[in-house]
Amino acid sequence: MSLNWDITKVEDSKDLCYDDDGRLSVVTEALIFLTMPIEIGEITEKNYEEFWARAHLIELTCGPMISFPDGPRDITLEHVRSHIGLHTNAGPEVSRKKWLSGYMSRTMDDMTRNEHRKEKISA
Repeated sequence: MSLNWDITKVEDSKDLCYDDDGRLSVVTEALIFLTMPIEIGEITEKNYEEFWARAHLIELTCGPMISFPDGPRDITLEHVRSHIGLHTNAGPEVSRKKWLSGYMSRTMDDMTRNEHRKEKISA
């Protein structure tokens, strides 16, 4: 299934969500694609802090999600707050407890799998 998104309800979306060349800004693009692993399909006044917290946890385990010409940067709470109104078809919001359980389980499985790969390569 394709990821569909809508930014028409983001305040000042024409200035905020696009760069000078008319392409999606790196922040907007990152937030759109983060809706899938974060399991929150839209950014609202009610959930933007939760969205940011999940994004930040992903960045702590995987590294920064946005890259500017001067280097990578973490997504800030203000980046997320300014994108209130962004909507994707990533699905309904999953509870924090369910999301954390699933994310941490997948992350630990990935860590173990990567360690086994290292052992096979060094053997």
